[in-house]
Amino acid sequence: MAKPNGEFLGTGFAEVKENKLWYKENVVFNESGEYIVKIQQAMRENGKANGVVNLEGITDVGFRIEEPAAK
Repeated sequence: MAKPNGEFLGTGFAEVKENKLWYKENVVFNESGEYIVKIQQAMRENGKANGVVNLEGITDVGFRIEEPAAK
């Protein structure tokens, strides 16, 4: 992810950056056990209908569930 001028967003060194995007807040998992999370990108080039299959420069994707901060 980058600003319109091409400057990379996130924290890190050189071209390797870490970004944190919030997906949902205040979600409650009522049942104990294992959950399956599927992550899919849906990027496409401007003016084109077909999506981009491979995101150049993306080396890793992670997903983390965090407890909300105490209020």
